[in-house]
Formats: sequence, C-alpha cells, structure tokens
Amino acid sequence: MSSQLPDDLKERLLAVGVEDEESLRLALETDPDLRATYESWLIAMTLQMFAEVPDADALKSLVERAPILMEDSMIEAIEQAVAKAGTMGDETNATALSQRLAVLRTIKAEHEVAQRAAPMADALVQFVQAGSEQAARAVYAVQRDLLDTDDAEALLINSFEPEDKTARLVLEGRLTLLRRLRVAG
Repeated sequence: MSSQLPDDLKERLLAVGVEDEESLRLALETDPDLRATYESWLIAMTLQMFAEVPDADALKSLVERAPILMEDSMIEAIEQAVAKAGTMGDETNATALSQRLAVLRTIKAEHEVAQRAAPMADALVQFVQAGSEQAARAVYAVQRDLLDTDDAEALLINSFEPEDKTARLVLEGRLTLLRRLRVAG
C-alpha cells in the first residue's frame, strides 16, 4: 500500500482487508464511498505529479506510469486546476499547467492513434502475408473496415520494409491490390 496514502484512507482500506491490487479492486467495487475517496486522492496525487514534471519527456514517462492522466476525468481536473490558478491570479502556474495540458493532449491523441493502428497493422500483416491474391482478397473482405482507409494505405507505405527484392515485389503487389480493392468499393 502506498506510503503516500493519507492515514484515514489507509486505515479504511486496511479495515476492509485490502492487501494487494485485487483486494483493492474488490473493495472499491463494493464500496462507492471508499471508491470516491480513493479516486479523489488518486486524482490529487496524479495532478501533483503532473504539475511537477519538468518537460515533455518527463510527462511521457509519467503517462506510462500513470495512464489515468489520459482519462477524461483527469483532464477535467487539470482544466479545473488551470482555471483555479487563473482565478487566483497565479498566471505563472496557470500558464505552466496549460502548456503541460497541451502536451498531454498530444500524447493522448498519439496514444489513441496507436491504439487504432494496432488492429489495422495486424490486418495489414495478414493482407500482405496472404499466400495468394485470392487469399489477400479474402483478408480484405473480412478486414475491410480496417483496410479500406487512407490510414491503412499510409501505414502500408510507410511502415512495411521489404527485406529483399522478392519481398519488395510482393509488397508493391499488395499495395496495388489494396488500392484496386478500395477503388472498387
């Protein structure tokens, strides 16, 4: 259990038998008041860590350790902190938080693109590695929602590196096929 937990929250968690991640999850699922208290603490701690990051690289590292930063509730808490700092006349802090928030939004957008790209990349690998044009057409038919996009075509062009001349020819053939299938609708 985190040493950063306030004593009263730590006592409440121990009283309901929290010893590990699983027991914490169960305790929070069964007690809405405990969950709200824990989430408030978690948001406050994460906001404090967010406010202390010195640069974009440190923020990316923090996001990896605390993905809660990309959740809408956390972004809303940051927006409220920016507004509060502005209202209190603390323009330096408001500006610094706003700058970090802009970087966080970029990180979140990149993460969302990567999340969408992973299934697309898998579909492209199946399409490219299909044993024949007919098999590639079958993959396209099944994975059309992922492959019939400009993003899929760009990913195929920019992310697949042929190892040799044969692989390059196959890749060029699949790109041509993908374009024909997309045009045909």
